[in-house]
Amino acid sequence: MDDVIAFLRARVDEDEKTALTVPVGEPLCHPPAHWLPGADPGGEKRWVMGTFKDIDAHTVEAAEHIARHDPARVLREVEAKRQLLDRHMPGEYGQCVTCHVGAYSCGCCSWGDFPCDTVRLLALAYADHKEFRREWRP
Repeated sequence: MDDVIAFLRARVDEDEKTALTVPVGEPLCHPPAHWLPGADPGGEKRWVMGTFKDIDAHTVEAAEHIARHDPARVLREVEAKRQLLDRHMPGEYGQCVTCHVGAYSCGCCSWGDFPCDTVRLLALAYADHKEFRREWRP
């Protein structure tokens, strides 16, 4: 099941690449872009500000959602996912090296089997990807 690790690393790399290629709104700003929900000069609060060209999100809720998932946040999530993947690798006997040690107390996995629940849950975010496999579901 090492394939799930390769699958996840490829998706995380794609997330990073996409986040780093987003144009930054201000000439003096540097990637990653930071987005905020905001209002246009007429006071409508359905806009996403900080993008290369402000985005009309059509609703306040959509603007807030888009802004919450700005490239800067995506890059923080990329780093967190990479650290989780580095810690949850298959060991010598096909068990998660992290969960196997704590399997007696954490109860999150069946004796540390790999892929562990942590890896399966990370993969679940990409369940709509064509290369996702059903057996990776938690």
